[in-house]
Amino acid sequence: MYADRIKVKQVLLNLLSNAAKFTENGLVNLNVIYIGQLDTKISAYLRENLASSVLVNDEHQLQGGVAFEVIDTGIGLTTEQMTKIFEPFERADNSTTRRYEGTGLGLSISKRFCELMGGAITVASEIGEGSTFTAYFPLVMGENTFTGM
Repeated sequence: MYADRIKVKQVLLNLLSNAAKFTENGLVNLNVIYIGQLDTKISAYLRENLASSVLVNDEHQLQGGVAFEVIDTGIGLTTEQMTKIFEPFERADNSTTRRYEGTGLGLSISKRFCELMGGAITVASEIGEGSTFTAYFPLVMGENTFTGM
């Protein structure tokens, strides 16, 4: 994968730190999924797990990518919380803010970094069951992909 190593590292650090922070007496798993040149199986994976966040028509997307899944058995999120957590300074709710420290910037920065490199980030979660965050990066960043911020 040809990408901005520092940004990929920061995205993974943010996702793993959040998973550890919101998981007590549970598990945090990191799955790395190589997605070769897009074929029917891979296109189905992207549609199912990354919805329309990834523009699979872009030439660099057709070369495939890597998906990093961070899965935890933590406190989970409601549907409403999932719609807000990628916004700057957003926290799940006031009780979470009191109990867990943080600025509410990690996920918004992670989302921006993924998008800058031609990828995407998604979340799936259930209260009390945990969360799955998936960060997808193309194998090769597109010509117009901006690597600075």
